[in-house]
Amino acid sequence: MSCPADTVRSSYACTVNRDADDTVLSVAADRELESDELSRFADTLVSSPHPSPPSSPSSADVTGNMPPAARLRQYEVRIGDSVFGALEVPVILGRRPRLPRIIQDVSPRLVVVHSPGTLVSGSHLSIRQLGSSLVVTDLRTTNGSLVTVPGSPSRRMRQGESVVVTAGTQVDIGDGIVLYILEAMGSLQVTDAGRGPG
Repeated sequence: MSCPADTVRSSYACTVNRDADDTVLSVAADRELESDELSRFADTLVSSPHPSPPSSPSSADVTGNMPPAARLRQYEVRIGDSVFGALEVPVILGRRPRLPRIIQDVSPRLVVVHSPGTLVSGSHLSIRQLGSSLVVTDLRTTNGSLVTVPGSPSRRMRQGESVVVTAGTQVDIGDGIVLYILEAMGSLQVTDAGRGPG
C-alpha cells in the first residue's frame, strides 16, 4: 500500500501528519517485516537502548601495545674541577652573568667563570634541559663559542643560536674555558606510567 507524502504509514493504514514535510514510517510492534521491506531500511542504524559495556582488553593485549621503556637522560656540566647539574632550571654562564629583563617561568641560576683575557662575555651562554635534550644558547656574544658534538666537526655558534647537545659534547667559550657535557648518574629508566601528564 502506498501513502501520500503528508501521511504516516502504520501497519495497515495511512494517517495524516500535517506537521511533517516528509512521509514518516512506523511499524507496529507485533508485525514482522518481509525481506523486501527490510531493504528500504538499509541505511538505518538500529541500536539497543541499553548498550553492553565494552569488553576490557586482556592483560596480554595491554602489555603487547606498550612502548618499550625510555631513558630519561639527565645532564651535568664540568668546567675544570667544578661540576653542576639540575639543568631543568636554566643556567646563565659568563664573566658577569645577569638575569634577563623578562623571566619566562623560572629564574635562572647565574654561574660566574673567571676570564682573565675578558674573552668570555658577561652573559655568554644559556644552558637548559628540556625533557631528555640539553640546549645550549649563545647570548649574542662578541667572540662566540666553539661547539664539538661527538661524531661531528667543530663549529662556531652564531649569535643567538641554540644547539641541542649530547653527552660528550665540548663547548669552548674562549680564554681556555671549556665546558664538558656529561650524562648524570641520576638518569632513569621510565615508562609512560612514570612520565606523568604532558
